[in-house]
Order: sequence, then structure tokens, then C-alpha cells
Amino acid sequence: MLVAGATAAVAYTSLILDLLGSRVFSNFYDLQARALLDGRFDVPPGSLGIEAFIMDGKHYLYFPPGPSLLRMPILAVTDRFDGRLTTISMLAAWTLTTVLFALLIWRVRGLLRPGAPLGRWEATAYGLLLVAGTAGSTVLFLGSIPWVYHEAYSWAIPMALGSGFCLLGVIDRPSTRGLVATAAFTTGAVLSRTTAGWAVAGAVLLTAVLLPRGGHRDADPHLWWKIYVAGLTPVAIGMAVNWAKFRHPYLFPIDQQVFTSLNQHRRDAIAANGGDLFSPNMFGSTAINYFRPDGIRFTGVFPWISLPGRIPPSYGGGYIDQANRTGSVVSFMPMLIGLAVWGVISTYRRRHLPNAELLRLPLLGAMAIPAGIMFYAYIANRYTSEFMPLVLFGSAIGLVELVCRFEGRSRRFRLRALGVMGVLVAFSVSAVMAATYTTRALANPGGVLEDYVERQEAISARTGDPIAGDVTHRDRLDLDAAADELAIVGDCQALYIGTGDEFRPWEEVAVRPMDVRVTVTGEASSLGVSIPLGRFQGHRTTVLRLERTRADGFRLVLRGDNGRSPSGFVEVAEGDEFTVAVDTDGHLVYVVTGPGDAFFEIEKQTYDVDWRWLPVVFTPIDPVPTEVEAMGVTMEVEEQAPIPVCERLDAVSGD
Repeated sequence: MLVAGATAAVAYTSLILDLLGSRVFSNFYDLQARALLDGRFDVPPGSLGIEAFIMDGKHYLYFPPGPSLLRMPILAVTDRFDGRLTTISMLAAWTLTTVLFALLIWRVRGLLRPGAPLGRWEATAYGLLLVAGTAGSTVLFLGSIPWVYHEAYSWAIPMALGSGFCLLGVIDRPSTRGLVATAAFTTGAVLSRTTAGWAVAGAVLLTAVLLPRGGHRDADPHLWWKIYVAGLTPVAIGMAVNWAKFRHPYLFPIDQQVFTSLNQHRRDAIAANGGDLFSPNMFGSTAINYFRPDGIRFTGVFPWISLPGRIPPSYGGGYIDQANRTGSVVSFMPMLIGLAVWGVISTYRRRHLPNAELLRLPLLGAMAIPAGIMFYAYIANRYTSEFMPLVLFGSAIGLVELVCRFEGRSRRFRLRALGVMGVLVAFSVSAVMAATYTTRALANPGGVLEDYVERQEAISARTGDPIAGDVTHRDRLDLDAAADELAIVGDCQALYIGTGDEFRPWEEVAVRPMDVRVTVTGEASSLGVSIPLGRFQGHRTTVLRLERTRADGFRLVLRGDNGRSPSGFVEVAEGDEFTVAVDTDGHLVYVVTGPGDAFFEIEKQTYDVDWRWLPVVFTPIDPVPTEVEAMGVTMEVEEQAPIPVCERLDAVSGD
């Protein structure tokens, strides 16, 4: 188990540890922790962006505050780590998941194989299961992006798993200490992900009803009400938190979210689904997309395996709010799913192993967790996290049951079974690692994404250049982008990659900057001379112009669909020079500087009424010599370093 855990740790840390630092949507729990330290739930207005829920003029985070509570001891004594704790928090959550899964496997084995000696074959099988569960599943995928959406699930999984583990111990050997641990993990689940918390709390409450009637009744006559307390306390805490924010015990007002006010498609989805984003009509879409056997994509380009190349379609008339490329749990985790199904069957069938009935209630809690996403009008790969407590719990039961069955078989048969397990685990780890690696790159436009494309191109060059089929040439970008498409804009002025997603179809790999040195040689031949220097084009177009509107006065002007924005006039004497520069290195904005203190920031994305994002592509415009002469200046456009990977892709594309 130790070797297996260390192996999985290498896979996880190799993905996440170099993503330390503050990132978009990664500081929400820090903001909530700061607010809690001040005795309130609302956070500074505007700090949550489109994710804020506005109630009575106050901005709230709809995620429960569990991960924020863990930050509070650190943030109470220093602000040095504000916005930088998400990666460390997720690593801690992954470690806890690994430890609890190992303990759960051992506890299940102790119940189903009491007193049986542990042989090397059996130990290896459990080690392979541990690697599959922590490095070949959605548990690893969550490490692709250290942001609030993944951190919530990173903690919900171990908390739900811990609740089931402790509840199983209570059912087997009731104790007050076990009930306290069960209540603690259940509360952690409620405060990490409400659906997970309510599901495992339901299992605890059901245990309070059924356990005193069974054959494992404790001598303590007060056991039943202690179990009730262990189940009801987390629910009460969760309700109190939700009431404090939204004046409702469990719902949050989706119509009060900033994103809803900005996104027409979201408002249409709410109307189509009866006033919220949950509808029975969604079950066909979610069930098919999460479980379809072809929910995986194989390509000839590194890393060769990815999430499906298109967004999940709707089945059965469900109106989907948003959908991201989503892999099916069957395709990416075939062994885990197979073992989990067998584990569920083994637990609830009439003729079962001794003590299997003890597993039923904790397993039932894990089975209830995914109920929410099956009717939710949002499909995303991260939502497969909802299945993980069930998959991990069920696969542990399934494998132990198979070990019992294989005990009398020949050594050759058991080694072959181990070999099949090894192949399936290797596939899952490779597939999930590949999808995680790609998702990680797409979430980090600029340097990280450029390194990813460079690696793709370098490996492709050694395997017959299959990447050439992904390269296209465009004058501008539109919303029509294929997954993995590499769009070269202009003469390698910019390189973008298609994500395959509907609402964010492109990500920037690299864009070349611009520097124009302007020297004043004399007076302008006429007043009001204006020269275009560059174009910023997304859903809307903005042109950067240099104007000389007085004898010695220069300024920059941004002119576009939203009007014009001029800088202040700057007096520049004959013989003096200045530089107009467009810096493209920022992930979120272009920075434009010019004469004097001229300074503009231009966002790198624009969006339409349905919040479909389109990159703003910067393209320099060569100055027209006659216009330069009329302005009374000379202009020298400095040669910029090429984008090497773009040049190589252009060469292999054949265009």
C-alpha cells in the first residue's frame, strides 16, 4: 500500500505543484476565510466576479465554507499566503483521500475475510486498486486546475469517504468515538459539497433507525439517539450556513447570480427547466454522457488520449445550461467501474458473504451522492467526482469479494488475473493523466500552453508529423473551433489552440508583441493626421491609432465599436523620439504604451450575449509611407522574435 500510495503521489504532485500562486477563481475560499474572520459571510463586492450571488446588496459565495475554515488559522496570523493556498489545500485533500481509501480497503477486507492471512498476490491487487483510485480516476483529474470548483470536490470526496468508513466502524463495533468521527467527516462533507454531505448524513440517520433492530445492537441503550445526533448535527450546520447567506435551508437563488444577469443562455435554461437548473428531463443527457462506453478520444498526437472532442449533446429533450467536454467514467475507469458494480451486487444480493450486510448502509450513502448531478442542466468532467465515493467504496468491496472467489484457484490463474488488473490500471492512469495534462495546459494560456504545444510538435516530428492535420491558417478567429485545432493567425503573428468547448472555443498559445519607434522630423502637412498601428479583433474590433492633432502634440487613440478612447496630448519636439508598444505577455490583458504617460489595457477576451468567449487577436498594421510622411515623422517597426513552434507548425502544414 505504501509503494502504491507513493506512486500515485508522484503522478499527482507532478501535475499540481508547479501551479502554486494566485490564479483566476483560486482565491474564493481565501476571501470567504477573511470574511469569516470578520464575523460575516459576505465578501467584498466584485471580488467573486461572475460567480457572486447578490442578496440585499451583499456578495456571497455559494460554495459551503469548509475549505475556508481550514485556511483560517493561517490567514489569522499572516496575509502572505492570501490567494496562494489552493494548491496546498488540494494536495492535502488528495493525501487524505489516499489514506482513507487504503484504510477503507483494509476495513472491508477485515469484515469480509476476517483472520485470513495476507499473501503477496492479494496485497499487490490492493496496491493496484489504490493506484487506480487515486491516480487513474477523477481524483487525479481534479489536480489539473487549482481553482475553487476542483478544490470543493477535492475535499468532498475524502469527507464522504471518511464518513462511510467511520459509519462502517460504528455499525461493526458501535462506540461514541466512532460516532464523533462519523459526525466530523459528515460535517466536513456538508461543508465541502452539500449534495455529498446530505447523502452521507442520510445514511447515518438511516443507521439510527435500523441499527438498533439488527443483530449488532450495542449494549449502550442510548446508542440510537447518539447516532441521530451524529447525522442531524451536520445537516443542521449546513442549513444554518445556507440560511445565513440565502435565507433558505438548502437552495441558493440561481436568479441572483451575477452570471445569470449577464448570460441570456443561462436565463433561457432556467426558464426551460421550470425556474431553476434541475429537471427530470436532464436524466437522459447526464446518464448517457457520463456512462457511454465511447466517452473517450484517441488521437495520433501527444498525449494521444483526451476527453471527447465535442461537448455533450442533449438527449431526451433536456435543455442544457452549459456543457464542457466530458469523459465517461466507464471509458476512463473501466476496472474501477467494473469492480464497483460487482461490489454493489455482492453487497445487496440475497446470498452474500458473511458480514456483507454491514456494508449496505454506508454504501447506500455513497450511492445517493450523484443524484443531484443526474438532474442538473450542467455537464462537466469535474462532476464525475460525484461518483467517486461510490466508485472507491464499491470497488474495494468488489475486489475483496473477488479475492475470496479466487482463493482456491491456481497460482497461474491468479497471476493472469493480476496481469489483467495491471493492464487496466495502466490504461486508466495513462488515460486520466493524458486528459489531465491537456486540461491543465488549456487552463494556463501562455507559457504553460506553449510548452504543451511545443512538446506535441516535437513528438509529432518523430512520428510522421500527424499534428499537421490539426494546423489551420486564419485571418481572424470565430466561434467555430475544433478540439486541438492549431490556428495560425497571419504570418505567425499569433497561435491559438481549439478547446472543443462551446463557451470558450480558443486559448492563446502565443502572440507576438509590437514596438514602433517614432521620430519627429518636422511639422505635419495638415492637422488631424491619424495612422492605424494595430487591430484588436474579437467579437468587436478596436483599432490603435497614433494621432498628431497639434503642431507638436501626439496621442494614442483606441477607436472601435464602443467609441473612441484617447490618451492625453504629449508635446514632442523635432528630433525627439518615442515608442508605441503593445505588450502581449499578460494572460488577461494587452498593455499599450505610447508617448508620455499614454497607457491602455485591453482585455484579451470578449463575449457575446450568451457569454461565448472569443480571444481578442492583436495584429499589427504596417504604416502607410505617405501617411507617415504627412505626419512629419519616421517610423521604425522593430523586428520581433518569432514564435518558434508556430514557425515549425507552419512549415509542416504544407500551406
